[in-house]
Amino acid sequence: FINKLISYWKEVWAELLGMDTETFKNTAKNSEAMRDEEILYRMSTNEYGLCMVAAKDLEAGTIVDKWQGKIVDSYDEVPKPLKLYAILIDDSRWLVPENNCMYVNHSCEPNCEVNEKLEIVTLKPVKEGEELCFDYVVTDEGENPVEWNDEWNFECKCKSSKCRGKIDEYVYEDGTPFVRKKQDK
Repeated sequence: FINKLISYWKEVWAELLGMDTETFKNTAKNSEAMRDEEILYRMSTNEYGLCMVAAKDLEAGTIVDKWQGKIVDSYDEVPKPLKLYAILIDDSRWLVPENNCMYVNHSCEPNCEVNEKLEIVTLKPVKEGEELCFDYVVTDEGENPVEWNDEWNFECKCKSSKCRGKIDEYVYEDGTPFVRKKQDK
């Protein structure tokens, strides 16, 4: 069942991205090839939909996959069906995903992060079968991300002891709210 579901969604995403199905499938295969043919994750489902889970025990610092896709200059340029999956890659540009990375879900207590190379990297050991997740809204000191858009708000369901409940603003790694610095004129 899961393979049929994944195949169906690949066809849907290929159509939405304006690619033929074969090109889209090759994009997903290239994502796996990036990992030297070693299977580090598998697609699964949870109560919210598709997700990525560890295919084996992973050590901290393992590169699981790399975001791939089209880069656009503003959130307005992200195709509507993919707005939920786009990732802010610097202060204003967005990556519209074309691989399985779009299925890495949010957690307030993540086991992965996205590094400067747009790789999904484990922060701590991850057990086989454990869902791979990162904190969607963490920003680092010195970053100046685009203004928060209320369209991005959602009720968090990560169930961690550190769950913030409502995700409605950027935060620093320790969970404190992001404070935008005033620009010098």
